[in-house]
Amino acid sequence: MTQMLPAPEEINPVPATDADPWTAMQDHCAVALSVSRDLLARLESGAEATELVPLLQKEQHAVEGVRSGIAQFGGRLPADGAAKRDEVASHLTELLRLDGLSRDLLARRGVRLRGPRFSGRTVRGTRPHGTQQKGA
Repeated sequence: MTQMLPAPEEINPVPATDADPWTAMQDHCAVALSVSRDLLARLESGAEATELVPLLQKEQHAVEGVRSGIAQFGGRLPADGAAKRDEVASHLTELLRLDGLSRDLLARRGVRLRGPRFSGRTVRGTRPHGTQQKGA
């Protein structure tokens, strides 16, 4: 049974950036997650590269919006920032998980992507909260 997926251009567009920084970042996260889920579904169904490239570009654009939002805060959170930060962090964790799955599927097809592959380690080389080192 073949599942009909929407065309890449029908997927949620990247949000406008005139909203407050948290809302814009959350919107970019939501778009990136939506596109990543669609990309994974298309990879699993054996989609051709011509169908995947627009999704990869759309995902990259949304992730750039998230990066820009993170940089905009410069380490300072507004008064209601902790709860929103945690929500965005959970979205980013899911996005990294989907990225890993998609990269694995692309690698099996012989496709190599430029850019870093995120291993789940933080910048300081420590494991994210709730995960354990091997042998720990």
